[in-house]
Amino acid sequence: MTINKTISRLAILALAVALTATACSDGAQQPEPFFDPGSGSQRDPDPASGTLPPVEEIDATAPLPEAGELQDLLDELIANSDLPALGVTVFDGDEIIEAAVTGVRRSGDPTPVEPTDLFHIGSNAKAMTATLVATYVDEGVISWETTVGNVYEDVLPALDADLAQVTFRQLLSHTAGFDDERVVLNLEGIDDDLPVMDQRHEAATITLARPGDLPAGEFMYSNVGYTIVGAMLEELTGTPWEELLRTRVFDVLGMDSCGFYAPGTPGEVDQPWGHLDEQGGQAIDPGHPEADYPRVIAPAGLVHCSMSDWALFLQSQLRGFRGSDTEIISPDSFAALQTAPDGSTYALGWDTIQTPNGLVIHHHGSNNRFTAYTLLFPAENWAMLVVTNLGEEMADPTIGAVVDALVMRRVLASGENVDIGGREMFVACHGSGSPTVILEHGLGTTGADFKTVQDTIADTTRVCYTSRAGMGFSDPIQGGVRTAQDAADDLSAVLAAADLPGPYVVVGHSFGGLVVRLFADQHPDDVVGMVLVDSTHEDQLTRMREEMSPQGWAEVSVFFGPDNAENMDLDASVAQVAAAGDLGNMPLVVLGAGQEENEDPPPGIAQAAVDELNAVMGWLGPELQLDLANLSTNGRYLLVEGSGHFIHLDRPDAVIDAINSVLGR
Repeated sequence: MTINKTISRLAILALAVALTATACSDGAQQPEPFFDPGSGSQRDPDPASGTLPPVEEIDATAPLPEAGELQDLLDELIANSDLPALGVTVFDGDEIIEAAVTGVRRSGDPTPVEPTDLFHIGSNAKAMTATLVATYVDEGVISWETTVGNVYEDVLPALDADLAQVTFRQLLSHTAGFDDERVVLNLEGIDDDLPVMDQRHEAATITLARPGDLPAGEFMYSNVGYTIVGAMLEELTGTPWEELLRTRVFDVLGMDSCGFYAPGTPGEVDQPWGHLDEQGGQAIDPGHPEADYPRVIAPAGLVHCSMSDWALFLQSQLRGFRGSDTEIISPDSFAALQTAPDGSTYALGWDTIQTPNGLVIHHHGSNNRFTAYTLLFPAENWAMLVVTNLGEEMADPTIGAVVDALVMRRVLASGENVDIGGREMFVACHGSGSPTVILEHGLGTTGADFKTVQDTIADTTRVCYTSRAGMGFSDPIQGGVRTAQDAADDLSAVLAAADLPGPYVVVGHSFGGLVVRLFADQHPDDVVGMVLVDSTHEDQLTRMREEMSPQGWAEVSVFFGPDNAENMDLDASVAQVAAAGDLGNMPLVVLGAGQEENEDPPPGIAQAAVDELNAVMGWLGPELQLDLANLSTNGRYLLVEGSGHFIHLDRPDAVIDAINSVLGR
């Protein structure tokens, strides 16, 4: 009796995760789809989602496709799936941009699904419960730190001393210490015929009398925790959670269609029926006792809505996350809803991923009869929701395909794929003017790492990034290793195919520094300035081998072998750059990392080896960066305080200032 929540590991369409905590080279996992149903449930969170670079930029101003394309997409997907029905809505903070539905309300019945039909949204209702709590926080009735003991100390016959200290914030962020696998067994004896408030009071009595399963503060996804939240609100107000949510959220936002439990009239096909994936997609009458989970856990996710009314709630959330101060709850409460405890990505009712494009907010929900997913990009002011009347195990692959397609469509609209002789490479340009600034990414990442930099520089001149072969939306090259010279040749071909003539100011991060140096050597009349962002030095691998212990180098050398995300031969690449000429008096700014990275070592690499590498690069890195500045008689080196290797992510202002300096602005 659990509502499983699948969490995407992602960022925007795919993520490149840095392998090394050094200022010398990059490595990354291959890109994975944005929505990854196989990535595990929130019961097994990935706390390492931290700050991760997205593959490509999402541009809120990008043109939308012709009308009917979304409908065609859904029709095609449902024809190749087991889903009875599928619906999608794309929106911004103010309006529905497009929406479409396809399929039938019940398998075996021809009644088509309608745009106004009601779908169960499962655990997506957790954000509604968190918002309901926030309304009381804003009124000063409670705070996020109000404890179980504050509410129940003189009410329950027995109250575990540790659980008495658990707060609303911990309950809503799944850090209260409950293990649903154990607790739910104790709740199965609650009489479902009792008034729902009595059921939740009994659930609180049973659950809070014995010790928690985990220390408070440790993450474990828990529907029981949200059930206790509902019971606490009922204890404080004397009103059922359902009525509180309706009067304080649904009615305020005009969500007239929203209600509770399975939608529809028993025996009628007047709304979509749920379909149990545990039974091969069998339809289940909304009046059947198994049409939904027991009402006692409704605060954890037993809500249904039309797509448009769920979108009303999500639009309010989107505006609030963007800083609006005229929403259902205060800006301070919206800040709380999107702030996860240390070591977790789950905030209050929402899961979050920090990216250079800003915070991505999302949630998945299923009662194993319906499945729903929503994805919000507050910084870009757009979002989507996807619904179906089939349980998650069978539905998630198709939902994932919808999400990937919509995000990819948005991404591709922000740039273009150009043909460079039988394969395509992605390039995105913003702004106008000359010279054109070219942004070249590090190994295993993409040019969208530079989004913040690009957005600012575009105010004064044209600025473009590409993604190298096999990264982002650029076609891969099958077989064989590549070198920095291959990447420089591809860059030349992309700029020619996209009709982007010089002059250029080139910016290279890490391995990208090798690429732009070779490009400048090939195009001395076109490149008029350069910024190197904690760039790889041609002597770097040799010096690291010399300075580290044999054992330490043997451990970390895997970072620098050919088995990396781009199949780059780093030894050959640094040799190519070593053979290139200097930069004469070209304007050059070299930025160096001002602090060590503090990430855990990759699996199989001893912490001691990474510590040794960091120690060596602590003094060798600045020495090599300073030497790079001597490539030009007009070069200078700047140590960027408060930044690790990804300076353009940690301190984009430093990269922007460096580019403007080279531009003479």
